[in-house]
Amino acid sequence: MRNIHQIKLHYLVCCLIVFQLFSCKKDELTDPEPLEINNISDIEMRDSTALSIEYDIITASYVTPADPSERDLLTDAEKVLGTPKYEGRHVVQMVNDNGVIDADIEMMNFEGMPDYPKKALLGDEIPSAFETDRIEVRAGQYQFYNSSGDKVSTQYQSPEDIAFFNSILSDFREKVMLSNQEMDYMITALEEIGFEAQTSALDSQVEVLEYSFADGRATKLYFDKQLQEIVAREQYDAEGELRFVSGFIHEPSPSGEAPKLVSHHYITFFDSPFSGVKMAIKKSSSIKNLTIQTN
Repeated sequence: MRNIHQIKLHYLVCCLIVFQLFSCKKDELTDPEPLEINNISDIEMRDSTALSIEYDIITASYVTPADPSERDLLTDAEKVLGTPKYEGRHVVQMVNDNGVIDADIEMMNFEGMPDYPKKALLGDEIPSAFETDRIEVRAGQYQFYNSSGDKVSTQYQSPEDIAFFNSILSDFREKVMLSNQEMDYMITALEEIGFEAQTSALDSQVEVLEYSFADGRATKLYFDKQLQEIVAREQYDAEGELRFVSGFIHEPSPSGEAPKLVSHHYITFFDSPFSGVKMAIKKSSSIKNLTIQTN
């Protein structure tokens, strides 16, 4: 039987690592030095790689008013943003032992995806030389390539992109189902590092874990004790405004093993520079063919 103090220390360390990964301050996300990358290069497992994840994902993205009653205040162009845009991707992500995430993202047309007209700009079809076929993420820098392997453009990873991919990544790990006693020790460990824990008023199986930063920001985690999974996460700014929310849908295992993540939902917000309406960017993803490797 495992020593209770060892169990407690183990989950405290795990919680600290996960918490550090998802609580970066915005002012720490600075642009790195440009990378001299001009050719496609697959990422590979190295000694410094802690976790490798590969999966297929179909994401529907659309933009709507945060308050549906304000739709009539939108411009015609903003109303068009409410039409879902579907993207299929084959993703390979690797997390280094220093927390840096690299990725290879291949654009895919999976079976069942809506067949929209070809991409157009001002009525003209976008030349294939400028269409993105592959994205490589290296040290926070995006390299965009077309179907011929030529680099189209370079961008730095935005805080919103980091939050979106990290929110998915938070559920991709090797899981071990815990006993009730181990669950209690894990929650106690989180309380000892500053989280406030309380049972959800809507579901007695869900524990709400809230952490408040010194600058006023706050994070809320919704932990399902039966699934033993984080099923939702909310991030608030220093003014108490909700900045983004992510939710996870899991498929329970009939054999009693850890449930599998099958769907992810993500919402973040911005104020429209045209209508002044607070808008919500919504992404709903279906995830398949997940494989995980650890070093």
